[in-house]
Amino acid sequence: MTTADVSWGALDFMDPEAAPPAEGFLIHAMADETGLGNPKAITQVIKSLLTDGSLAVLEGWDNREIKIHLRFSPGTAAVAGPALAAAEAALFAQVLAEAKAPLVYTPPAEDAPVCVFDVVAAELERDYSGPWDLDEEMRAFRYYLLTLVCLPFVRGLETTVAPALPVPPVTPTTVSIDACTSLTGWTAGYTTDQQTWPGTPVLAESGQAVQFQHSSALSFVQRNGAVAMGATPYLVVDATGEAKLTPDSWVGGPEYISVRIDGVPIQPVATSGTLCYFRPPPSFTTLHVRGGILGVLGTRVTVRQISRTDTIPGSGTNRQLSRTVTVAGSAPTTAAIRLFDATPAALGTDILVFSSRNLAWKNALRPYRITSAAVTGDATMVSGARNTLSTPMICRFAASLLTEGTYALMAKMLVSTAGSFGWSARMVSSSGGLTVGSSVTVAGSVTVPTTGGVSRVLNLGALPLPVIRAEADQMVELTLTGTPNMTLDEGWLHGLHDGALTWLQDSDSMTWLEIRSPELGAARPSVYGGTGAKGTGGVCVDWKCQSFGAHRFEPGPMAINTVTTSSLASQSEIEFYERGFGHMAA
Repeated sequence: MTTADVSWGALDFMDPEAAPPAEGFLIHAMADETGLGNPKAITQVIKSLLTDGSLAVLEGWDNREIKIHLRFSPGTAAVAGPALAAAEAALFAQVLAEAKAPLVYTPPAEDAPVCVFDVVAAELERDYSGPWDLDEEMRAFRYYLLTLVCLPFVRGLETTVAPALPVPPVTPTTVSIDACTSLTGWTAGYTTDQQTWPGTPVLAESGQAVQFQHSSALSFVQRNGAVAMGATPYLVVDATGEAKLTPDSWVGGPEYISVRIDGVPIQPVATSGTLCYFRPPPSFTTLHVRGGILGVLGTRVTVRQISRTDTIPGSGTNRQLSRTVTVAGSAPTTAAIRLFDATPAALGTDILVFSSRNLAWKNALRPYRITSAAVTGDATMVSGARNTLSTPMICRFAASLLTEGTYALMAKMLVSTAGSFGWSARMVSSSGGLTVGSSVTVAGSVTVPTTGGVSRVLNLGALPLPVIRAEADQMVELTLTGTPNMTLDEGWLHGLHDGALTWLQDSDSMTWLEIRSPELGAARPSVYGGTGAKGTGGVCVDWKCQSFGAHRFEPGPMAINTVTTSSLASQSEIEFYERGFGHMAA
């Protein structure tokens, strides 16, 4: 039979039935009055026009309070008085320690993983309830109540690393696996996650895609055929999942699909439009793509292309990259984001790291450009191109890509003469024409200084997007204006409501940096960096930060977008503790 085990720092709170040692003392954790507590939800009631009831927003979780009822006893060959005093002294030393040791708990269930509680404060009380004096006289027992204030969520013993992706080659290699113009090797069906039924796939989109749909259950298509990845480690799936919410409307995108390879779920390492990039095993046989959500009027899954490649493309050059990492666990956690050049070489004079829960939105603006002054290809630019603002630059992107909130408008520009830079945004139809709401605009302007003969990143303003809420295929049209003396490399819209931005300006040729979440001993985020190999010679570089975002790490996939104005070989990774509500998963 498995028994629970509890330890705190150097002290093991042993099973009361365990045989005592010959020397020293024992500290037993008693079942009565002992509890691990619970995280405390922090909610905010907000005013609304509801006739009955009220709306509440979960703002976070406060610390849990753990209480452990302890019994002190001497060893079989120890003198009771000194042994009991030594036990109290040892425990109280840990209570007084500036850096508190974590509490380590092994649940009694068979093969239950070890649970670690991070302690922020401790209190010790002598328990004088009951016949305490007789217990001490007759059995040499003393009782205490230890109260530990801990971070809300439990974690595992070891950290998890979402490793860096390989440096993209200069010339990418892409090999088609299935063009999806034939149903050979394809099956289909629908499932409720408890049971699966067969169906028949069809060719759609003028014979250029494999598709299946169902009236209620989750739709899936499956390709059956051996695949060897070879020297191209990334599997590219161009697919869309859709859900029919009303008789006349479908919603969907790559975020509505889930993928299994040889029956095992796999998360994307990056997304770009309808393209999802995965790192599968070196070889596999079945690719299962499921689409839609349960509880709607219909679901549909469409696969347009399957290929393998050695490159996850960025927007323009490898100086700006986007990747997806999956935060394991069931509760929010803290993490370190590391960005480094594999050579090692300098990252650049401007370094941006943006994290977000919104996988659909790609914050670089040049891919959305519709019109502007003449565009000149330039391999030294972040985007691989540049244009002046002698005429307005217009970008359009689907409103459905955005989550509602505030977006920071930034751009990398060379400004030879100070002048006024302006922006405006409005809603247009999917074809760019006027639509309901086009008369509503958000606009602003700022005077930009000269940039000293070089292209630098500038913070230009903040704007609420989308301009108005939309439920169809409307677009957001963003217009940027300036002067012929302003040359734009790239622009970005960073969602500040569902993401966080860290922006550094560097003149020390840093080759790596690490962004650390607030944690025990550091109540605010911090950034460390250095030159040389990753992690060597690190110093705090908070003073280099122009934007100091607090990155959040919720369970599930998240996007990390990076910009390094010099490095073409940058890589990123994150390291974190998996966390759970009260117990850890296996």
